[in-house]
Amino acid sequence: MAEDAAGNPIRGSGAEHARSKKSRRVVPRSPRGKKEAEVTAALQDMEDHLGPFRMVDWLSLPEREDGSRVELIFGELCVSPLPAMHHQFVGDELRELLKHTFRTAGRSDLYVVTAVGTELGVELRNCFIPDIVVIDMPPVGHVVGAKNLVMAVEVWSPGNTPKKRDEKMRGYAAAGVPYLWTVEFQKPERQTQDPPSLVDTLTVTAYQLKNGRYILESVARVGETATITAAPVPVMFDPDDLLP
Repeated sequence: MAEDAAGNPIRGSGAEHARSKKSRRVVPRSPRGKKEAEVTAALQDMEDHLGPFRMVDWLSLPEREDGSRVELIFGELCVSPLPAMHHQFVGDELRELLKHTFRTAGRSDLYVVTAVGTELGVELRNCFIPDIVVIDMPPVGHVVGAKNLVMAVEVWSPGNTPKKRDEKMRGYAAAGVPYLWTVEFQKPERQTQDPPSLVDTLTVTAYQLKNGRYILESVARVGETATITAAPVPVMFDPDDLLP
């Protein structure tokens, strides 16, 4: 800090301002494209709230013998139990639907894969395991980077709290994933069968990324044939066809 002739500090001096400005951490805007700029903006908002774990920690984790999944969500390691059978069944049916739709449309460049690790950004410390991914590269290796991730599908489980759902949606958006679908189950109000059913109906909600945020495009409900355009090609189906 600069001083006057008597040795007293001069507050607000040019020297102090320059030193303060120099020490302030500034995250520069990336010139490499819109996706990088979106990640930078998200990082500036989140950098003070990230957990202690990084992508290298997540990649070094051993495979879990019980089938549970470990995801890195804004620097925190989150464990999800092995999905229930109806969860897996719906995911498999939706994967087949997407695969058939893309092949029929001549999109042989797209691959639909289940439960693959995704690296969504070193800076934001996000590595998710969506139930389904649509990628524009051959399905080789164990993880896929955000640049090859065209679409992600999350089948929400009871353990996915509203907070976790919001964090994951923000993580996908910050990584620039163009399309995101979520599937949510609703339990029946009255049980009329034996053994009792765990699932009565479900909804499929589709979002499209615009200006760094997901915009709701459509909601598909059981008993209604919907055409979802928030996808690489339009997808027409009745969610009832996904249920066991």
